[in-house]
Amino acid sequence: TNENMRGIIELQLRDLARRMGERRLELAVTEEAKTAILENGADPLFGARPIKRFIQGRIESLIARFIIAESPEEGATVTVDYKDGEFKVR
Repeated sequence: TNENMRGIIELQLRDLARRMGERRLELAVTEEAKTAILENGADPLFGARPIKRFIQGRIESLIARFIIAESPEEGATVTVDYKDGEFKVR
């Protein structure tokens, strides 16, 4: 169900936030971004794997490029949003 898929998304994002916390960065993900992950990355037939791959391929890659380009300070919050049909990190 969509509710189960949202739970999987939350678990995957919590894991990502934990890993970012090890580097002293906070993670915020808007509801729009979570909905876009659900709509574009979830496949009920295959369970959590497609969501995990989608987050790794689309979200983590964007965050990594943002961190390299912007060098955010320790304690900064990295926000993932979804606008105009694409994910954005600020």
